[in-house]
Amino acid sequence: MKPEVMNWILERDYSIDFINFASKLGYVPNDLRVEDLETIEELMQDFFELSDLDKTNLVKALKDSKLVKRVIEKYSPFLQQFGEEGNKFLAERLLDEAGGDILGVTKVRPSISTIETVLNLGYCDIEFGPSGEKEEPLIPSELLRYNPKILENIIEKDFINYFQGETSYDIEEVRENLKLTNELVRRNFLSQIGFKDAHKFNSKIEKSLEETLSRMNDVVDFYEKYKSEDMNWMWHQAIRTFYLTNQIKRGAVTDVTAAGKTFTLMSTFALLNEKYSKQGKPSKGLIIAPNQAIHSVWGYKKDGEFDVNKYVKSLGLDPLNILVINNRKDCEKISDPNVDLVMINYAKLSLQDYDYSGEDFEERDSNYYIRNLLEHFDNFSFVGVDEAHKLKNIRSNSSVNFKSLVDRSRDKHFILSTATVIPNRLKDIGFFLYMLNPEKYSLYSDQTFELQYDIYSLFNEKNSTKWFDLSQEDLQQIFKLGPLPSVADGVKEKSLDSKLVKELEEANIEIPDDQYPFIYDMAEDFVKRYYEEWSDLGTCLNKVPKLNRILLESSIKPIADLVEEIKSKDSNAQITIFSHLKNGFVDEMIDEIKSRGYSDVGVINGDTSVEKRAELATKYQNNEIQNLIGSTAISESFSLTSGKANNYCIVAQPPFVPGDYVQMIGRFYRNTQEGLVKVYHMIPHSDKLSEMQEKFVKEMSEGGVNVRKTWKPRNIYEDAFLKRIQRIHLQKRAGKIANMDEVIRLSEIGDSYSEENLPSLIPSKDLEKKTAIDELRGGYKAVRCVQGKPIDEVVESIRFGKLIEGYSNRELLSTNTVVRNTGLMIEEIISSIENSGYKINSILDIGSGTSILARICKDRPVVSLDASEYMLLKGQELMKQEKGNPGKYYDALSSDFSLDNLVHDIEEGENIHLRARAQKMPLPDESIDFVSSSYALMYNQQGFGRRDVERIILETNRVLKMNSYGVFVLPNKSKSENLEKFSEMLSNYGFNVLDVKNVNSSSSDNTTGLCYYLFFQKVENYDKGLGKWDDCPPLILYKDRKVVGGDKSVMISLGKKEKQKQNNEESLIDEEFCARTYEIKANGRIRYTSDETLRDNIQNLIGGKQ
Repeated sequence: MKPEVMNWILERDYSIDFINFASKLGYVPNDLRVEDLETIEELMQDFFELSDLDKTNLVKALKDSKLVKRVIEKYSPFLQQFGEEGNKFLAERLLDEAGGDILGVTKVRPSISTIETVLNLGYCDIEFGPSGEKEEPLIPSELLRYNPKILENIIEKDFINYFQGETSYDIEEVRENLKLTNELVRRNFLSQIGFKDAHKFNSKIEKSLEETLSRMNDVVDFYEKYKSEDMNWMWHQAIRTFYLTNQIKRGAVTDVTAAGKTFTLMSTFALLNEKYSKQGKPSKGLIIAPNQAIHSVWGYKKDGEFDVNKYVKSLGLDPLNILVINNRKDCEKISDPNVDLVMINYAKLSLQDYDYSGEDFEERDSNYYIRNLLEHFDNFSFVGVDEAHKLKNIRSNSSVNFKSLVDRSRDKHFILSTATVIPNRLKDIGFFLYMLNPEKYSLYSDQTFELQYDIYSLFNEKNSTKWFDLSQEDLQQIFKLGPLPSVADGVKEKSLDSKLVKELEEANIEIPDDQYPFIYDMAEDFVKRYYEEWSDLGTCLNKVPKLNRILLESSIKPIADLVEEIKSKDSNAQITIFSHLKNGFVDEMIDEIKSRGYSDVGVINGDTSVEKRAELATKYQNNEIQNLIGSTAISESFSLTSGKANNYCIVAQPPFVPGDYVQMIGRFYRNTQEGLVKVYHMIPHSDKLSEMQEKFVKEMSEGGVNVRKTWKPRNIYEDAFLKRIQRIHLQKRAGKIANMDEVIRLSEIGDSYSEENLPSLIPSKDLEKKTAIDELRGGYKAVRCVQGKPIDEVVESIRFGKLIEGYSNRELLSTNTVVRNTGLMIEEIISSIENSGYKINSILDIGSGTSILARICKDRPVVSLDASEYMLLKGQELMKQEKGNPGKYYDALSSDFSLDNLVHDIEEGENIHLRARAQKMPLPDESIDFVSSSYALMYNQQGFGRRDVERIILETNRVLKMNSYGVFVLPNKSKSENLEKFSEMLSNYGFNVLDVKNVNSSSSDNTTGLCYYLFFQKVENYDKGLGKWDDCPPLILYKDRKVVGGDKSVMISLGKKEKQKQNNEESLIDEEFCARTYEIKANGRIRYTSDETLRDNIQNLIGGKQ
């Protein structure tokens, strides 16, 4: 770039965004002249006054730019002013392409670019126009509607993330740095949103920045008050302790291992204990932790004193009186007023009373330790949950028993601590959210978290000031550690040509630097053993453990060779070998290492006592033993640092769970580790084995055996490695709203060495053929992540093919499926209307799939409208098989479409398969007598700039005859409050909603939720255009109710009222929005759970309107 141009830009304090904007206008940065800069500046300042032609040209320049994906969020203010075309362009790509890490965390720059986060979410909910009055948002944001204070949260989180990396201990220097950060954040924020927009935000932003700066100054004072020479009081610990004692009651500390979470919990409780004791308020504390952590950290005594009291004394406070509950008798001491802090392990929470000899089996639903804690819980003010991910399983005894403590703790300080908040699956986060906010997330106390139904909760909580986290990179900076863990020299380069790594690269999945595989060749005898076991068509329940053991045994000699090679180059090296399995590996591995001349080998596994584990860990740290073989028993709460010596971690058995590896590597990379940390991930491979597998599978396929589409010629350790890397990638992507398709797809990955998670296994005898219901469920599951996107994207999605497959099975209409049962319900509604004296000649089914309703209504012609050509053609094919007459196919999107011919065939009573967009139906005004739409509306976008659902409602009003009827069917996962709001929205577009019902599908031994239907009548022609964007609610959110079986279907509202028993005379649903429930029996007959039938109800509703 020319010097005079650069000087011109610097003089005006413009950022690189100015050059990016110039690029969008077609200027080449290196060819820019000062005259060009002045023109661009004028254009930027006056873009509100651009002519229509200039606006069009600028939008085109933006659309054609290769950089638009990266900078679209910065230029959304410009695009917003360019009318419908600009709005459409931005809205369609804002989430899908712009991405946006909404955690508000940037680890590289000290000043966080807040605006990138805000614009990704859509800042319009807080936008004020020139008049100072709030305007309608230009880009509606579901997230801002969900959390209007997201902007303020982001700004404060930015400060925290900058501040926690502060390394200076000079208080005045820290204050100056904070002021400078304040100015940087303000300038970056206001400059990037455009000259004309800055004033709209200025007062709000400045107020938030000043409040945050004041809070950070309070942190500095807090730090200075409690600092001492006895303890290295780190800034990130001061921040956490300040917020947890002064700003919030419930918080999550999810820092990486070795960041000082124990100190944070202890200092927080000690200060609260002192505060409440002086005030005469309840002040006891409770710590829940793994047994190993209780013995090695929390309850560890040194010279007769609890070691954690050193943290308390470092704050200038008196030591705490601590009670560790080891047995039932210890519970008697909980009420002792001299006890300050009670500690108990998770194992005690999981016990039921029948686990004790001589106890009454009938008391299995209670826990002695929980009961005793609850009895004295009013005396507690604090609960700290260490390694909180241990409670991820909502059905485990520990979690079930712990819920009573969580519910009683709503008015207490409650702190969650873990380095692996999502240890494996995204579903694991549900119970954690419940503990963090039991009122808001009561649903997740007994239901798993599903991202596709709740895409904002995790983002909002992690972006709030109640959630603290430090990465491994942050840890490196704060403690001035050496290089981050990495694979050993040459491992990465050697693995790049492997099929394993190439498969991940082709999927655009990045492998972390410390997790590239160390691929070794399997010896021929192990290849033979593995193939014989693998090709045996027995059950996988017996096969997988045997294959596991064969691969683990195959690694013994290669690992011993590695140990010998490492020692020859680095005689002081400390080496730890990890394996989950003990039998057939540990003793053999010890013998092999000793045969190479290395006799000092320690073993830590489940058989090793807690005291012995601690002793061996200490010897390892002091270099008294240089070789250690361990399992997951040492993956938490132990330190295996080696000082200046290099630390080598050899992973013999690849873990499925990313959290297992995080905990494992956290034993080595922590404070006091000065030497390097190197990792070997042992992955066996054999080209010969792959060839034998491919030949075998080919022969099976030629013999008529169906082979799974995901099958790959590899071993189960290669499967496990791929699954773990995919999960790590998923967890990183889960911090972004964009690419939800990918996130949800990866979230379906399994978490164990089971058949479904090991695609290299062949089909076995225990695999059953999928039924029609299975295929349909698979289709629904596949397209969950595209719900709410534009229908064109839904139909073009590869995943939509799964839904087509599910709807193409003829058995759907002959078995008890939601598709058939919903069709039967609609057919009865139509019959009920006709029995009331209304003639129905034309029926329109919107989102018909494979012409489902037309195939069920055997004597009624139906216009089956769908956006998918393949769905309709398959429906036509099935109709020919079932009725003999396939009906006629029309494609309204083709150039040869004839509206006249279509209208003629409808009037002649033909069954029509019509490919068209429901937002613009190729049908005359008031030409339809009855409209239905089942499970289709949620596949259309609403919000974020597109309002397709509302446009469908408008079109429905246009084509439906006056006073005619229709029904919309939504899944049973729709929330009742959204159904109510949707019902209200329909009334704004010329309809009168007559009824909203819940329908259940019942078989001989089971009753499940089927759907909700909204029955409505057109009462006026509505042609006034779209109303307010937020009138339409999300049609699909996580289910807040469920149905249980029995003679009387009882609706249960979760999180609001206690579950009612099955035989209650008055169902809870009667108190909610939907007044009655109906059930459709497996034989096609409708069974009614209220006194009036569906037919009677419809006829009464219609009669009441006549």
